[in-house]
Amino acid sequence: MKLKYFFIALVAMVACFSEAFAQRVITVSNAEELKQALKEASAAPQARQAAPGDASSYDGMTIKLSEYTDASKIDGTLSIFNPLIVDLNGYAVNGNLTLKSGQLSIIDGTGTGAWIGCITVDSGATLAVGSGSIIAGADGVAVINNGTLSTDGGAVIGKITNTGSMPGVATYNTALVANTTVAQAALNAAIDGQTVQFASDIEGDLTAVQKPNTKITIDGDSKTMNGTITVDGKSAAYATAGLTIKNVNFNADGITADACVRLGDGTNATRYTNGVTVDGCTFTGTNKEKVGVKNYT
Repeated sequence: MKLKYFFIALVAMVACFSEAFAQRVITVSNAEELKQALKEASAAPQARQAAPGDASSYDGMTIKLSEYTDASKIDGTLSIFNPLIVDLNGYAVNGNLTLKSGQLSIIDGTGTGAWIGCITVDSGATLAVGSGSIIAGADGVAVINNGTLSTDGGAVIGKITNTGSMPGVATYNTALVANTTVAQAALNAAIDGQTVQFASDIEGDLTAVQKPNTKITIDGDSKTMNGTITVDGKSAAYATAGLTIKNVNFNADGITADACVRLGDGTNATRYTNGVTVDGCTFTGTNKEKVGVKNYT
């Protein structure tokens, strides 16, 4: 009988031990909740309560998005003492972060979420992009790496400034996108050789602004686009620019423009597109006034 109670007690101890070292999950739905979670994640161990069973004593933390977090900036400096995971959960968040120490992992089960902004990795710190994307903000820089940057299925879209280590980081990455918000951000930030690939049907319009020495690809992956793609040539006739639009099934029924793929938009500011290839796309619709591809100049 005593042996029986010993095993019961042992099982209870193992269960408590496992719970104490479980990864805590915090779900956030707005910028303020995200800021608070990041602040807690970067709190020094001695500043955390360590009472038995207290959530803040758990070994590490996962911050999980529950919706798109729309903020122009979520500036933060993290000194992580336990591993921190940010689960994008198919959503996007805007913001800049500086990782002073520890390891930050970006994950996304769908692969379509994105951290839009710049993440700075200081010496001794590690940023791991397991899935999803880091997409550069307005300045075009996605990661400033002075520590360690790794990608394992994830993508970095935009420039990487590197003085540290980047094991396994591909020069050319593909961003999986499921909506126009993330797709447009990826197109804005894409550098030469990068691809924006549809993970689902796309509702809405996109604009690809051409840049010198920059050839990028939009891969529809046989998904339907209920919208238009406008190529903005900046009225510059960049000889080294290029855009390939492939495998997109365009549906023209719901578009307001007169073409699915627009080389310019009819104004002088967007004319002189260069090096545009449309490959393997389909164009459907009942309005005979709409066209597939139109050159406005």
